[in-house]
Amino acid sequence: KDIKIATAVGVLRSLLGRRIFDSLYADLGAVYDISANTFFVLNDVGLFLIDTSFEASKLKSVMKALGSEIEKVANEDIPESELKHHIKRLNQTSPMSFDYITSAIGWLTAGLYFDNRIYMPDEMIKIRNNTKIKTIKKIIKNIFKKSYLQVSAIGPISQKDLADASKILI
Repeated sequence: KDIKIATAVGVLRSLLGRRIFDSLYADLGAVYDISANTFFVLNDVGLFLIDTSFEASKLKSVMKALGSEIEKVANEDIPESELKHHIKRLNQTSPMSFDYITSAIGWLTAGLYFDNRIYMPDEMIKIRNNTKIKTIKKIIKNIFKKSYLQVSAIGPISQKDLADASKILI
């Protein structure tokens, strides 16, 4: 249980979400929408969800692009400027998150859950500013293991096509 790791996961969510969005939506035009979210479930268990919608005929290209972006972030050097950009964006929106009750509850409960205390936005910004690339890479190597990945689909996709596309994910 560590608020610094949880904060780094939030930075990873932002960074990977933007890369996937740029690849699948902006560059390929393959998806209608995309989001990356994280949920901490238990002490040492959480979910990292990538949710998107697209035409069934683009399943393999979407899965290939998802796997490629995860692999790039996991194996290649993340430019310090890219990391700092995502941290800056998150820092700018943090104080505003208290305007939404679910976000405010998330802030409060995360601090209580991880450290038995409440963190104010300026404290979280300091923690986030100290996020290092090596921490993000360590997290990626721990959470994006093939044995952990689950793929689900809603719509006209056969189980065989889903299984075949899942093999190329990573």
